[in-house]
Amino acid sequence: MLFVLSKLVYGLIAPSSICLLLIGSGLLLGFRSHWRVVGRRLSIAGFVLLLVFGFSPLAKWLAKPLDDRFAAAKLPGTEAVTHIILLGGFELADIANWRQQMATNASGERLLAIVPLARRFPKAKIVFSGGHGWLLGKDDNAISAIKSVMGYLVASGVARDRILLEGRSRNNWQNALFVKELLEQRKTACPCGFLLVTSAWHMSRSIGIFRQTGFAGADRQLYAHPVDFRTLGGSDMWVPFRSLQSGLRLMDVVVKEWTGLVAYRLMGRTQVLWPKP
Repeated sequence: MLFVLSKLVYGLIAPSSICLLLIGSGLLLGFRSHWRVVGRRLSIAGFVLLLVFGFSPLAKWLAKPLDDRFAAAKLPGTEAVTHIILLGGFELADIANWRQQMATNASGERLLAIVPLARRFPKAKIVFSGGHGWLLGKDDNAISAIKSVMGYLVASGVARDRILLEGRSRNNWQNALFVKELLEQRKTACPCGFLLVTSAWHMSRSIGIFRQTGFAGADRQLYAHPVDFRTLGGSDMWVPFRSLQSGLRLMDVVVKEWTGLVAYRLMGRTQVLWPKP
């Protein structure tokens, strides 16, 4: 129930959704004479916000603190890492299922980072945590995506017996819980070193959750390896987006992440609002 509620709430508060709701409501009210002025103002407000969210550098300003939080993270020594944890969210599960091959979205750098990391840490297990994270969709799509990830890693030279798969997660909290359960079932001995691989803008919340669920402690070390950065710096932070779609997409991503940080802190799923290195 909580999962469904979270998806519905974010579907309504996403910047792109807000613009659409304002413009749509304004157009509908425009058919009623008594509400025509209100409708016109709502439509104008929605259109102006669409331009601001889509073309202004506002999305960059919101994304850069998330990108920079763990940007300076350095890889530990070769023997320090026993498990490399790859968080899903980069898979295009329906396309992977239909085309029977690996398909990724803009966060595909998460997967690309794994092969060189597997070579750098030859004794580490590769743990992929993904699953059916959509409100509507089919479980077989998620299964196909997991198989595709496995196929890609094996074809790239990662030994099959090094790869562990967790395919039940529907959100970031379940990523941590189900990976922990998987390792406990395998009776993983500590001390352990966990290298967490996910998008830079998603790393703060992910680190906070994995710390909260016991991946950091006296005999456990949790390291961050951020990829998929979305911002540069300097004068670029003032440069407008070249297309409405680019700015609006990033705006949706960062608003969701900032909302997630607040929501997870309020639910007690992280110890602090904005986890740091």
